[in-house]
Amino acid sequence: MEFSSERLVYKSFDMSHSSEGYKEILASKNVCKYFYLGEERGFTSDECVSVYGRVGGQWEKYGFGQWSVFEKESNKMIGYCGFRAKNKYIDENENVGNGNNDEENNDDGHSIFIEILYGIHEDYWGKKYATESVKSTLDYFIDNQLEEINNNNILGETITYITAAVHVDNHISKKILIKNGFVLQNNQTPPYCDPKYNDEYYILGI
Repeated sequence: MEFSSERLVYKSFDMSHSSEGYKEILASKNVCKYFYLGEERGFTSDECVSVYGRVGGQWEKYGFGQWSVFEKESNKMIGYCGFRAKNKYIDENENVGNGNNDEENNDDGHSIFIEILYGIHEDYWGKKYATESVKSTLDYFIDNQLEEINNNNILGETITYITAAVHVDNHISKKILIKNGFVLQNNQTPPYCDPKYNDEYYILGI
């Protein structure tokens, strides 16, 4: 499965064309700066194999996921962008990850969320490929996949918004989200993240 935008081509995950691209992108400590790896580093080869399993597994289970992003000019995989289904976070004390745990203000009853994820090879930063990828994958998801997901109850809930979790210091990523219509949820942490993470929570109604 694939589609394209002005400068980029988006392909559903396949080991034959995506594994080496992911490995090269995620090896960068700069790309992984806000990934909570516990130290300043990129992904190891073993960690990349785990990523392949998660990304490929979601495509197989739900029929949507993270797209491998290729530059038209070079035909090189230069990033990834797309979606994953996330369950509400529950820690060992059965506390959910909804910020200040004020259910009236922070809990809308959802237990599963669609989160957008994206990353661009650092050699291609500054070309606004992330902004183009986010817009294009959002448009494709809303126009071509969302209705089937909701009508067939694929996730067990009706999806009415897309979410994003962004480290408070990742200002470039926050600008990309805001430019694409996402709105910061003040005083809330993402309900699917460990509250100890220093993430802000953005939502795009769909």
